[in-house]
Amino acid sequence: GDISITLTGTIAAGGFVLLERTDDTSVGNLAANQIYTGTLSNTGETLTLKDANGNTVDTANLAGGSWPAGSVSSYFTMERINPLAADSAANWVANNGATRSGTDANGTALNGTAGSANSGLSLPTSTPRQPLRPHKH
Repeated sequence: GDISITLTGTIAAGGFVLLERTDDTSVGNLAANQIYTGTLSNTGETLTLKDANGNTVDTANLAGGSWPAGSVSSYFTMERINPLAADSAANWVANNGATRSGTDANGTALNGTAGSANSGLSLPTSTPRQPLRPHKH
């Protein structure tokens, strides 16, 4: 659907926000940062995060069409692999089923990482340099 969610507060750099639809019972053991109304389509749409001035900060599924990852039937979430890389279908994956956080209203573990780092998160790492040894004459 065509919905707009106006966030309150600030999302810290490297932070996470948990939005829940209608009430705070979707994720049973974690409090939502914000409640919203409306419905996201199971068949896909584009999500856009904008700052207070209306500038686009980030997108999900920018190309539109079907969601590039996740599963409606088994409730596996769509997760970004590298938040520093472009929003493309290749940069999304379904939750791996091993790294999970949160439970549903019945206490069943979610196939997602509610309010925490994605299971598919892959950030570039740097290789530490070998310490220099003094040269003896």
